[in-house]
Amino acid sequence: MFLCVCELFQTRRPIVVVLLSGLEARKRGVMVRPLGNVVVLMPPLSIQAGELKTLCRVVKDCISKVTAE
Repeated sequence: MFLCVCELFQTRRPIVVVLLSGLEARKRGVMVRPLGNVVVLMPPLSIQAGELKTLCRVVKDCISKVTAE
C-alpha cells in the first residue's frame, strides 16, 4: 500500500479545514481520509500516474479553496 499524508497546522482550525477539504474532495470524486489535522491519501498500488496527479491536484485545490474562505 502507498500512503501519503498532508498535515495542516498553520491555520487556526486545522481539524475543520481537514474535514471541509475532505467533503469538497468527495464532491470532485476523490476520497480522502481525514484524521485529526491530517489528510491521508491511500491510493492503490495500481494507480496510474495521471490518476495520482489528479488526486494530488484535487486535494491541493480543495485545501486552497477551504482555507481561502
